[in-house]
Amino acid sequence: MMHTDQRQHIISKVYLKQFSFPIGNTLKISVLQAGKKFTQHKNINSFNTLINHFDIKSDNPEIIKVFENTSGLLETRYPQIIDELNNNKTLTIEYTSYLFQYIANLIVRSDMWRKNIIMILNDQRKENFLKTILRRNEETEEQIKNLDIY
Repeated sequence: MMHTDQRQHIISKVYLKQFSFPIGNTLKISVLQAGKKFTQHKNINSFNTLINHFDIKSDNPEIIKVFENTSGLLETRYPQIIDELNNNKTLTIEYTSYLFQYIANLIVRSDMWRKNIIMILNDQRKENFLKTILRRNEETEEQIKNLDIY
């Protein structure tokens, strides 16, 4: 599997589509830049994107784009969540689960959230944090300490 550069949206493109409007064959959103007195129309394909922003450094090519690939699978459910709300005015357990996962996905795309996690991983609290989030029934503290990120 070859690694290719990819424009990755900080704010999910499927989410941006809910606020978009067509101009010609292109979907646009209106953006008001801080300090400006008028909005600009931005193409949602390039708005708020960075090249390989969510890529994970790894020798394993399957890991590099795992966040973006997983996000893409989850984002396909977003229009269905909106339809379910519009049509039924409520969510089934299945769609509630998708909504929770989608909200979590939006949170982890936030630079502030990512900076806080990196700060903790570079702090003395790292050990307790990793023990808490990585603990599974079959893992011991020793197995957690042997992980590459520890």
